[in-house]
Amino acid sequence: MTKLNKSFFAKPISIDSRKVVAVISALLLFVFFLYSFTPRQVSLAVGQVSDVSIKAPRELVDREETERLRQAAVAEVKEVYDSDPRVGEVVEQEVSSVLAALAELAGDDELGPEERAEAFQQAHAGFAEEAVLLAASASPEEVELAHHVAGDIVDRLMQVGIKPDALEIRREDVRQMVVNSEVTESLRALVISLIEDRLQPNMVYNEEETEHRRQVAADNVEPVLILKGQYIIRDGEIVTEQHIFLLQELGMLRTGLDARLVAAAALMSLGTVLYHGIHLHYLKPRVLQDESKIIILAVVYIGILVISGVVQHVSGYLAPIAAGTMLLATMVDPTIALASGVGLSLSLGAVAGGEFRVMAMAIIGGMAGVFAVCRLGNRYGLMRAGFVVAAANVAGLFTLSLILGTSFDRLDIWRDHTWGAINGLVSTILTIGSLPFFEGVFKIITPMKLVELANPNQPLLHRLLLEAPGTYYHSVLVGNLAEAAVEAVGGDSLLARVGAYYHDVGKCRRPYFFIENQVGSQENPHDRIAPGLSTLIITSHVRDGVEMAEEAKLPQVVIDFIREHHGTTVVSYFYNRATENGSHRENISEDDFRYDGPRPQRKETAIVMLADSVEAAVRSISKTSPGRIETLVKRIIKDRLNENQLDKCDLTLQELDVIGDTFIRVLGGIFHPRIEYPEALGHEAEPSEAPGADEEGEEQGDAGHCS
Repeated sequence: MTKLNKSFFAKPISIDSRKVVAVISALLLFVFFLYSFTPRQVSLAVGQVSDVSIKAPRELVDREETERLRQAAVAEVKEVYDSDPRVGEVVEQEVSSVLAALAELAGDDELGPEERAEAFQQAHAGFAEEAVLLAASASPEEVELAHHVAGDIVDRLMQVGIKPDALEIRREDVRQMVVNSEVTESLRALVISLIEDRLQPNMVYNEEETEHRRQVAADNVEPVLILKGQYIIRDGEIVTEQHIFLLQELGMLRTGLDARLVAAAALMSLGTVLYHGIHLHYLKPRVLQDESKIIILAVVYIGILVISGVVQHVSGYLAPIAAGTMLLATMVDPTIALASGVGLSLSLGAVAGGEFRVMAMAIIGGMAGVFAVCRLGNRYGLMRAGFVVAAANVAGLFTLSLILGTSFDRLDIWRDHTWGAINGLVSTILTIGSLPFFEGVFKIITPMKLVELANPNQPLLHRLLLEAPGTYYHSVLVGNLAEAAVEAVGGDSLLARVGAYYHDVGKCRRPYFFIENQVGSQENPHDRIAPGLSTLIITSHVRDGVEMAEEAKLPQVVIDFIREHHGTTVVSYFYNRATENGSHRENISEDDFRYDGPRPQRKETAIVMLADSVEAAVRSISKTSPGRIETLVKRIIKDRLNENQLDKCDLTLQELDVIGDTFIRVLGGIFHPRIEYPEALGHEAEPSEAPGADEEGEEQGDAGHCS
């Protein structure tokens, strides 16, 4: 990384430095995310007495208990069988045919019982002889009754259904049903044997439907949840396999790093760095070149994330995301602050277990913080911003509660709203407390710092007012011009005003050498010294101003106004005087009458240069008019452009036209015609014609005035 020194933060960032900042940020984020994602680790074993009480860090499904309930539900589902009506028809037909044959033999009076039995055996073998002999002696009426009863028994059994594994039970039922029926003693044995031998299962197992019903039953079992904050095990309890299972599910048993958490932390850290890098590259390339702002972004982002990770154990609604966005909006850029607020909120959501309400409130509060500090005028405005953030947090949570249908009679809902309100105040305190640190370490300038520097009671401004009042008045007018012009072209108008206030502080060293500080008929000291010496005195106010500003520890960006507000222009009045009166004109170089520079590097310092020139030139005109002011302003801007003084800043020709029109409008209001009072008629003050007293070197119209 670039070697640190007192001007380190003013240097453009190099590619290597950007990579180093990105790598360090990614590593720190990785460590933070891995630590945040990894739950508390404990060492317990089955049968051991727990010496700690452990609560679930997140919501968890108790898979073992859930599976047990599902198995129980599946076990309660009975097997599904489909009835086959063809089986009943076949059985009834066979039983009926046998009994019909027996009835026919019983009606033949020519045959005796033995002959009937023999004829029946020949036609229907397989029955016991004793049962057949008894049946052969039955009358046709008895056989007909048995025929009817047997058909009724078969029909009843088929309606109930016969499963394959219940066939023997049904055969026993047949015996009991026949015994209890009206079938005569002589036919019972035959009827029982007949039905038992031909009885078949009519219920077919439907495996597909059975499995479907079991799956439905399992799916209908609600998962058993271990809620966040619920005790897994308490101090003094005996550790069971169920406890070990839950601790393993939560990753709380000390078994080494979880590869999934390592991968998640790596992806989160890499994604965060890429997110900001891409945003800066495409939308804010100028910020990407400012090393101090890149480091501030990294420090604020990681710092706020760490603080949020700590306080979210109390409540996620306390995470001061708004403090991060307010700091970044104040010190870096409001757009970057908004983007960072979204990133911080998503990271907080991941750390807090994906709680949507926490993420939503963080985004709302962060955005409110950015908008609340965009137009800050002093540090008290940060307190107002804190109340804005608090109100936004409460309003956001209330709206989310309405959307989600949350009941407002719950104590925890009002507790969350209270945390949201406290969040705004905590964010403000954190912002106010850390701003001086960033301002001091990174040498940056915030809007609040600029407002403080613009206070006339600041030591340098107070000294300028007392020792060089004419210069002070001139600086105030230049500040008015510069502020209006910078605002018209979309720059930092407050910075331009403050820079204009300090641009001529070096004149405090020798105020009487500058015409605006010469009172009445005071002799002009330049009339008695050589042009070259006058030039050294005039141009030295820039070096003196830089030295005084550094001693007063003014921010570098303000010092740039002192150093650049003349660029490398020529003190033309003294150069012309030297060439007109010198005896060795050929030895006189224009470079000896130039300011050291550098030329303005940004639009604000360039506009102060132009404002300084036009204000001094217009003030030197004896009689102002709108036409003369317009001509003078356009001429000065054109001269500075032709002298290449505006080459290093990013002003466009269109913006120069806007700046000129703004100068003309403001100067027209300052130097408007005034009414001559009767006692003043005939006593109009003569304009100062004393040349060579001001460093601008502008010779406008009939006034040889130099500022």
